[in-house]
Amino acid sequence: MCKYFLVIFSWTLIILCSTCFYWFFSKNLIEKWKFGKIFLISDSLIFLLVIINFLLVMCLDPGYIQIEISRISFVENGDFCENCRIYRPPRSHHCKYCNRCIEIFDHHCPVVNNCIGKLNYKYYFTFLLSLFLHITLIFFICVLHIWTSNNQNSEYLCSWILLGVSIVSGIYVFSLLYLHLKLIFLGKTTREYN
Repeated sequence: MCKYFLVIFSWTLIILCSTCFYWFFSKNLIEKWKFGKIFLISDSLIFLLVIINFLLVMCLDPGYIQIEISRISFVENGDFCENCRIYRPPRSHHCKYCNRCIEIFDHHCPVVNNCIGKLNYKYYFTFLLSLFLHITLIFFICVLHIWTSNNQNSEYLCSWILLGVSIVSGIYVFSLLYLHLKLIFLGKTTREYN
């Protein structure tokens, strides 16, 4: 399987569902609901957070251990990586997918095709949180639209499709968010927890 399949699938799902949501429901939200405009602006800002944090997690250095630093800092108390031929600090690990050692390694995430480590974990967590909020808002708007709609037009069909997608993706994202909230409170990484 292509290593970019899940990245492309995730981007497509997020962009397609969000575009359908805004296309079909923006006008309806503003015209029919008292706080529709505030809701739409709030969700647009949350969606912007989703996109920015998704890009940051994908593109930023997760905490690759530099050879020069490893020689100086971690010789006395670090583990030696046979693959990278470096000493690495505690809680670091060699990623078999990236073939690099990552400082405070959490996991390799196939959805972003990057490791999650010391330098990008906060963006990963913010991505999960903002994505869950965005999915939840889409879910509630779809439920309200289905509940109040008296005709079965394209908006009605889109509501059902988005409702189904938001339930499935919401469960997945919530389980990841719950796990990482738990890990934060325990002070552990995914690798240390497993």
